[in-house]
Amino acid sequence: GVAPLGVVFDGTGTTYIGGGGRPFHNLEYRWSFGDGGYAIGPVAGHIYETPGNYFVSLMVTDGLYVAFVGTQVTVSEFAGVTVEVPASTQSNFNTILTTHAGANKRILLRRGDTYTANAAGNISVAGLILGAYGSGALPVINAGNVSVINAIAGANDLRVMDLEIVGSGVGATSAAVACVALSNLTLLRLKVRETGKGFTTTGSNKLTGAVIQGCEVSNYHASGGVGFFGYALNSALIGNTFGPA
Repeated sequence: GVAPLGVVFDGTGTTYIGGGGRPFHNLEYRWSFGDGGYAIGPVAGHIYETPGNYFVSLMVTDGLYVAFVGTQVTVSEFAGVTVEVPASTQSNFNTILTTHAGANKRILLRRGDTYTANAAGNISVAGLILGAYGSGALPVINAGNVSVINAIAGANDLRVMDLEIVGSGVGATSAAVACVALSNLTLLRLKVRETGKGFTTTGSNKLTGAVIQGCEVSNYHASGGVGFFGYALNSALIGNTFGPA
């Protein structure tokens, strides 16, 4: 896949006779992702930000015997259309999405700039990347009381990273990122504050293959507001901070 690539690895099919043949009981799992990253546990997620070929290995042990298995992950350069949008050109985030969003496109907002969202940011195309360019502080999107990212049907393989989303504070009810049933959602280094909620799936919709890493969500104001709420299968939350509310 294309960088940044979120991958979920599942070793739960491993069984151990001493555990009564039950999957992943009484076993220790150690993953190496081939780029210096590692994880412990039967299910692990990782985000590859740099193109290349990576050998991923899993060691499983019961304390006496050890088994190894490995696979290769290939991460390619983004080869689609990239659009850099400084706020001096267009500061309305909804207009930016309407104008530039498309399948396998990358939209980058300038670091240090401030943008405004005045309606839900509906996304229905596959393979869209939203991120930042330049140096300095993250681009800020003032969200008011709307979902800046509202991923609806068709928005599979959506990647959003390096943005700061600021809601309207007390009285806010909307989530910063809201999703229906999607596959391969990647959220990386997002900062979210003063919204109603952080990241949510709507109704009984389920995410599959989602990786959410290095995000900070705080000061969420909706009744029953949470940093993350939803259904996720074969997904991973890594090194995030949720709260205080």
